Parts: sequence; structure tokens; C-alpha cells
Amino acid sequence: MKGRDILMIALVLALSCVLGTTPMVKAAIKNKLMPKVEVEKLTQMQGQLSDYFLEDAYLESLVDDWYNSLSSTARVGQLIMPAWDNETNLDTLKVLIETEAVGGYMVLNKTFTPELIADLEMANPNIVPLLVSVDAEPSLLKYRFEDPVYEKETKDLDTTELINKVTKDIADELKRFGMNLNFAPVYDLGTNKSVIGARAFSDDPEIVQERANLMARDFMRANIIPTAKHFPGHGLVSGDTHLELQTITEPLKELESFKSAITAQIPMVMVGHLAVKNETCDTDGLPATLSSLMMTDLLREELGFKGLIITDAMNMQAVSEIEDADLKALLAGADIVLMPLDAAKLNQDIQELLMIEPVFAPEFEAKIKRVLRLKLVQRLSKYE
Repeated sequence: MKGRDILMIALVLALSCVLGTTPMVKAAIKNKLMPKVEVEKLTQMQGQLSDYFLEDAYLESLVDDWYNSLSSTARVGQLIMPAWDNETNLDTLKVLIETEAVGGYMVLNKTFTPELIADLEMANPNIVPLLVSVDAEPSLLKYRFEDPVYEKETKDLDTTELINKVTKDIADELKRFGMNLNFAPVYDLGTNKSVIGARAFSDDPEIVQERANLMARDFMRANIIPTAKHFPGHGLVSGDTHLELQTITEPLKELESFKSAITAQIPMVMVGHLAVKNETCDTDGLPATLSSLMMTDLLREELGFKGLIITDAMNMQAVSEIEDADLKALLAGADIVLMPLDAAKLNQDIQELLMIEPVFAPEFEAKIKRVLRLKLVQRLSKYE
């Protein structure tokens, strides 16, 4: 084993254990693993994913350390999440990881095993871990797992006790496989029967808010990153964005659900391919995933969301025909592009943009550091 590998392993172990909450952990870090870490400065951290939102200068310095340790390709790769689906060769995905072109991937088939996922992590050449995501909504488990832990619909989760149990079962299954990010729960209303329906907790926004936040907080306690989706909400359209762009023409009444997610400190929001044209908002025919009005002005600034913004899958028909849609999504306010049409090309395009137009460099650095911050906080919370 090379000296660099030993250093990487030691650093990963140190960052995996630094909770700042137990004397044993503090002593181990201070005396053996990472003596330069000033463990006392981590006492504000609670060992929870909600630590992401702490205003903590020392946490920021650790993020800076990770950022500075990465190549330009690896930095940009943090913003790119392809899928490992039935059409993607495992070796192709491994090359993307080995070349630092991506910072994670979505599991979208049933051929995965803990061993294969661990092998992909081992292909990662830097100390920053991968985000390994899955659409493990209760309603979708039967499509994602050979032996799902729950086989009914999300709408059937109608008690606190049942939500607690099913969420724990899902979280345990994800951790068993080595997954750390779940694209759930759904905050949309179930009134759109073509694509949401029973995937939602209810047609009633108050019930949606209560139950979705309960599930999301349970995932966070289990150290699985939850995702509030699909902003600004599919409940006011009738069609399926997998097939074509949908346009909301009414007031955005589902915003209250996403406001509740922000208040609950859910660290990630997924934006849907939904255009808006009503009396107060007009995305000019663009989906929200390409609209700075929706992602930057509304979600980031007006609603005050400080977490990660991820797009819905960019291979969906509502957006896939738009030229350079992947790059445009980032420029409009997204932090992570999910399932870009060509992950390696997107990485190169971003690097070229930053060389030609350095004015965008601070914006992209902020995006990358938001991703690194979430990865770091999860790593610090892992051994709670």
C-alpha cells in the first residue's frame, strides 16, 4: 500500500468519526488519527444532517480543505450525477468515477449488490465520498429492489407509527447496500394521477406537509439524505413530464409544502420539469429546471433555501430536446444535474466555460462547496 493511500484512509477514518460529542472520539482524533484537527471547534455539531445549516467557520474550513484537495475535474464532477441504469455498462460508470468526472450516481436498476457499490466507491480516487442515490419512495420500492421492504403505496402510510417503521426499514436497506441519498419523500399533491397519484401522501396539502416532513426527518436521523421533490409541485398539472413539458397556470399553492420542508431543514430539493405561466410568474416556456426565476429568485432567495438544488432527470422528454440543457440548468441555479445526457462532456463543458468566462467561477465554487459540505456533514454523522 502506498503512503498516499494510507494517508487517504486515515483521513477518511478521521473525518468519519469526528462528531465532537464523545471524549473517546475526541481523544482518538487528537492523539492518533488527525492531530492537526482542533476537535474542540466541532462542539457545536450535533452529529446530525441538520448540521449542514450551521454557521460554523471551522466546518467551512474543513469544506475548504476538501475543495482544495480536488483537481478541477473532480471539483466540477461534484455537480454531475449520472445513472447506473439498465442501459449503462458498469465499466462505463466506473471510468467516470475513476477519471473524477462525476461526484456520485443514481442506482436505477435491480442488478446492484453491496459488493458492486463498494467496488465503485473503491474506484473513487479522492477522499471525498460519492453520493449514491436511489428513488426509494415507498411506492417505487417494488421497481427498485428485488425484495422490497414495503410493497404498498405512499398514500397508505397514514399513521406516525407506520411512517416511522417503513422509513427505518428503507433507511436500513439503503445503508446495507451502501446508498446514502434518497430521492424521497414526495411533497407534491396526489391530484396529478398521471405521474404522482398514490406516490403522494395525500391530496390535502396539510397532510402532505405533516407526513412528508415526518418521513424526511426520520431519514435524516438514520443519516440518509432525504430530498423534497418535485418543486414547485406536480399537483396543478395533469400530464407527465417524462413525456412532455407541463405548464402550471394557477397560483403555486404547493409552495407551502416546500416552505415546510425548508423550515424542517431538509437539505436537498429536487426541481421538476414544470413551466409556470400565471398572473405573478412566467418562466417564458422554460421548465423550472432551466429557470433562474424559479430556482434562484424564488427557491433560493425568496424562500430562503440554503441547501442543495438538484434537477429531475435530464433525459426526460420535457427537457431533453433543449440544446445544452444540462449546462443551462446549472447556470439557472441548480447545484447538481441528475442524469445528464453525457456526463463526461458536461464536465468538460463546465471547465471550458470557467476558463472562457471566469466571472462564473465564484458561483460554481459555491455550488461545489454546497455539495462538499453535505458530504462532509454526512460523513461526520455516520458513526453516531
